[in-house]
Amino acid sequence: MAKDGTGPSLSLDIRWLSCPYNREKALIALRSIEAGKILEILVESGEPFQSVKEGVQNAGHKVVLVEKLFNPEPTFWDYRIWVQKE
Repeated sequence: MAKDGTGPSLSLDIRWLSCPYNREKALIALRSIEAGKILEILVESGEPFQSVKEGVQNAGHKVVLVEKLFNPEPTFWDYRIWVQKE
């Protein structure tokens, strides 16, 4: 939850976007919300997940939730990441 007890202020589905564009898109979206607010990011597993998660953390933001989501594609998982803008 965000500091004020609410959910995400903005949701971003970048499961279709490859690296490094997914990370850059997440960082751009974070610029559009106020400090303390939450950005929800939906991203594919593997390198896209790692790239986005590490990218937002390296930019000084806080990952407050990581949730594994079922994807009907065999051997694939998607992730929901909540990032609090610092």
